[in-house]
Amino acid sequence: MKHTRLLLTTVSTVVVGLVAVTTLPLVGLFATGPSADERGQALLTSNEAAWQDQDHTVAALHSANPEFDMLWRMFTVLAACDRALATPDEADRWLALADDMIRDTDAVATQRGQRHFLLGYADHQAWRQPEAGSLFVDGEIAVMVAARRAVRDEPWLAQLGQRWTQRVEQDFALAGNDLPESYPNEAWAFCITTALVALHINDVVEGTDHSALISRYTDRMRSDLVDASTGLIGSDWAVSGDALDGTEGSSVWWVSTGLLLLDPDLATAQYDGAHDALIGGLPGIAWSREWPGQAHGSDIDSGPIVPFFDASPAASGFALVASSAHGDDATRARLVRAIRAADVLLRVDPRLSQMAEAPMGDAIIAFGLGFGPLWSHL
Repeated sequence: MKHTRLLLTTVSTVVVGLVAVTTLPLVGLFATGPSADERGQALLTSNEAAWQDQDHTVAALHSANPEFDMLWRMFTVLAACDRALATPDEADRWLALADDMIRDTDAVATQRGQRHFLLGYADHQAWRQPEAGSLFVDGEIAVMVAARRAVRDEPWLAQLGQRWTQRVEQDFALAGNDLPESYPNEAWAFCITTALVALHINDVVEGTDHSALISRYTDRMRSDLVDASTGLIGSDWAVSGDALDGTEGSSVWWVSTGLLLLDPDLATAQYDGAHDALIGGLPGIAWSREWPGQAHGSDIDSGPIVPFFDASPAASGFALVASSAHGDDATRARLVRAIRAADVLLRVDPRLSQMAEAPMGDAIIAFGLGFGPLWSHL
């Protein structure tokens, strides 16, 4: 997936320690630590604190990749919505965090423009759909607002929701028979799925009906958007539908999670296929590869790959989300054990938890560990 370049802390939290700690399997099996719920709450709390130090956090994220800023906001809002539903006595606290992030994100995108959240190559060639926005930006803001409204709607959120939903609708409409752009002549499975999820949640909240549009794209995901070598949905395409990259773990796990709301049968098929193609491990612990089989891409945005094990930080973080979403308790437990094992690394080298991308990785893990209430609510 293009916009999840490293999430290095996801496998500071999941697999990076496999290189440095030769006894990790034993550590993973026998290490003790906070429960998944306790860890998820702690990570969400740390992101709450990071938001209170917003200027520093955003600057650090932008220094790594401006897309991480947007992704951090989206997954923190989704995790906050899950927590608000799971613990009603804490709902005001987490919804306030979501509201503050949504207001700020809307303001930044409106005042500074979408390029604020995009890498520099957004200006390196002409956009094929210049009157549309980047589906990456439009879809992620739309899903933040829609998810928050699904928990507890308010007039100001309804107004924002209408505006960002219309932007997503316009992006799809202006694409016509082509695919909507995230970057010039690049359409991403991750972003298409996120945008369709935003439309689905909006339908639940508003009583509108985007089912025809959603079915149009899920049908394409069954046919011309499939990577022939894997049978799984590809990662990205030219707007014409010509494949750019094949299946990537940091994309397909999130796609299979979003599809649970859009097309459960397709979601299950993608999850099962991704599990067969991408999950690796050692006794008691698991991680995800970024590419299936012998494929090894050179996409910098896929992040670092742990040598010998082919473990991908980005893909492993999203595998935790997907295993939680699909009720795969066995795989989820192995990923959680890997998180416990990786705690050892943080004791050996605390700098790993202070990297610029740490809030992004924390948000993904928090969402994965607390996953369930929001999707069930929809």
